[in-house]
Parts: sequence; C-alpha cells; structure tokens
Amino acid sequence: MASFVKRSQIKREVDDEMHRTRT
Repeated sequence: MASFVKRSQIKREVDDEMHRTRT
C-alpha cells in the first residue's frame, strides 16, 4: 500500500515537471 502511494506521488511529480517543461 505504502509503495503504491509513493509511486503515485512520484508519478504526479513527474507529470508536473513534464507540464512545466512543455510550456
């Protein structure tokens, strides 16, 4: 469970970074 939460958190951070670099 904890690993799943951590994974989703990392994915969110990565998505955020991707959006930031895209614009």
